[in-house]
Amino acid sequence: MGGFVFYGSDTGEIPTVEESVVGLSTNHRFIVEVPKFEALIYIMEHFPQIITDTDEETILDRAESSGLGKAVLVVQVAWFCTNCASRLIQRLR
Repeated sequence: MGGFVFYGSDTGEIPTVEESVVGLSTNHRFIVEVPKFEALIYIMEHFPQIITDTDEETILDRAESSGLGKAVLVVQVAWFCTNCASRLIQRLR
C-alpha cells in the first residue's frame, strides 16, 4: 500500500531505475532505511510536497474485504485456536 523508504550508499552512488525496482534491498552496495515516526513528522512539516495526496475513500476501499475473505479468516482463527488447545492438552510446546 505504499510507504517511505530511503536508499543510500557509502560511496555516494545513486541506484538506477532498474536497481530500485528489482533487488535493491538485496544489493549490498546500497543501504535501505525505513524512516522512524519522528522522521516522518519532520518530512510532513518541512517537505509536504513529496507526500502523495491520498484521500480517505482510497484508503477505505483498500481496507474492505469480501464476505469470503472474512469467512476464510474465521476458519483460520478457529483452526489456530483448536491447534493451540490440542497442544496444550497434550502438553506439547
